[in-house]
Amino acid sequence: MLKGGLLDDIVIVPLLITLTIKLIPKPIIDDIKGRVDTQEKLGKKWYFALPIVLLYAYLLVVAIQYFRG
Repeated sequence: MLKGGLLDDIVIVPLLITLTIKLIPKPIIDDIKGRVDTQEKLGKKWYFALPIVLLYAYLLVVAIQYFRG
């Protein structure tokens, strides 16, 4: 039997996203798509992600040690 949270994730959220996108007027969507195509891409600065990756690695090590006993 599906629980409420799982039902939300599988059915309701995708339906609401689809409805929201359909309610945006077509000229606005076309304008935004045109701007995305013409703007230059931002450079990838992977070193900004380094603190987050290190935090996740630390939390993973702590969790493994905790559950091993």
